[in-house]
Amino acid sequence: MELIARPREINFLNRHKNHHIIKVISGVRRCGKSCLMQSISEELSHS
Repeated sequence: MELIARPREINFLNRHKNHHIIKVISGVRRCGKSCLMQSISEELSHS
């Protein structure tokens, strides 16, 4: 399955990753929350 690129959401989370507040990713079922976290995880592992 191909992931949908979500550059706006990824950029937002990357900009705020060092702020010491909790980030909540919410949405309806099957809207891509887990895939977004996979994308973030892959990006962090390549850094």
